[in-house]
Amino acid sequence: RIVHVRERSCACPIPAISFLRLGDSAYVPRPELVFLLLARHLELTALIAVGMEMCGHYRMVGAPTSNLLQSNRTLYNQNALTSPARITAYLGRADGFPGTRKALRAAKYLAADSASPMETALYLLLCLPQNLGGFGLPRPVLHVKCAVNKQAQAFTLSHNLIPDLYWAGARFDLEYDSEEFHSDPDSLAHGIRRTLALRAMHVDVMSMTSEVVR
Repeated sequence: RIVHVRERSCACPIPAISFLRLGDSAYVPRPELVFLLLARHLELTALIAVGMEMCGHYRMVGAPTSNLLQSNRTLYNQNALTSPARITAYLGRADGFPGTRKALRAAKYLAADSASPMETALYLLLCLPQNLGGFGLPRPVLHVKCAVNKQAQAFTLSHNLIPDLYWAGARFDLEYDSEEFHSDPDSLAHGIRRTLALRAMHVDVMSMTSEVVR
């Protein structure tokens, strides 16, 4: 197998926590360093999208840099590689490294726990400032646990419900219903019970589809 290797050198000091050791002589960059390196090559909104993936629970296989919300294949239910707090803390130790200022600006808009590329797209569309193409709405939390109250127990056996995008102050939940996971009868029934349970907890619920988002 042919392996293409391209060497790079850097005159700036790199934080000591920048690499993970895989073996006796093999190291890979931590996600936080990858985020910083990508800041030199990606537009700001694309960098934010990559950061959301790193802090989320999906992986996009073969996503082109020209469209980071599309890929040949998407893996779901993955562990988060890092978090917005860890990225921000790392960037604070990389002062003077090329791209740090841009990376810090992007990190301000990151949210943890996105479950899919379309959830990320929806979050960015709603919450990025207008000069970055968003609507500038207050930011929700993604997939936070909400304890089920007595009234909601009539609709669900779960002890907790996890809204997709949740604005706690407004008690508002925005659900992204993908055709891939929400089209069969069992999934539709589960979604209806979930909505009824959330409404019994005095949470307003709205659903979005990929067609509406696009």
